[in-house]
Amino acid sequence: MAEPFVAHGETIRLFDVQTGQLLRAMEGKDMWHGLAFSPDGQMIASAPWATAVKIWDVQNGTLVRALEGHADWVRSVAFSPDGRLLASGSQDGTVRLWGVR
Repeated sequence: MAEPFVAHGETIRLFDVQTGQLLRAMEGKDMWHGLAFSPDGQMIASAPWATAVKIWDVQNGTLVRALEGHADWVRSVAFSPDGRLLASGSQDGTVRLWGVR
């Protein structure tokens, strides 16, 4: 199972927790407040120091989409247990619910 490691910088790095091997690096242009794996492990949502939530494909490391709508930095992200919804909380004092698929 891969777990995220976030360093100071603009890259999300996934490591194999058993071996410590770097599996994938996802290059962004943001620093990150938080990350969340989708329940099926296929996507990562990131909370950047920006106004758009970013959704990444775990298998190939590509940016799938950016969800725009907050007026200030996104501070946190969380998937619903069934993976159909994503909640994001922002420095602007709002929480938004997004349809993931």
